Amino acid sequence: MAGALYALWSQPVLLWGRPEKNVTWELAQAPPERLQEVYTRAHPAVLRIDGPEGSRGTGFFYREGLVLTAYHVVAEGGPYTLVLSNQKRATAT
Repeated sequence: MAGALYALWSQPVLLWGRPEKNVTWELAQAPPERLQEVYTRAHPAVLRIDGPEGSRGTGFFYREGLVLTAYHVVAEGGPYTLVLSNQKRATAT
């Protein structure tokens, strides 16, 4: 999986201002079976990224051959060991 890592680095944008008046919020609720369905569908795409010197992070398959992760996970350079949800391993650079 050489070249499989695709790092996304997004800088946070802070917008300072006054909070809106009369803003309300509600905690989203979902039945347990719906949460299980979401987990079952998403879990195979999630992986662990083990880097040099014990660094570790997570990512997910973006499309075939590409993994999306945060910049800090891959900032030091590879090689990386990808640990898939089924515990299979692959090497990426």
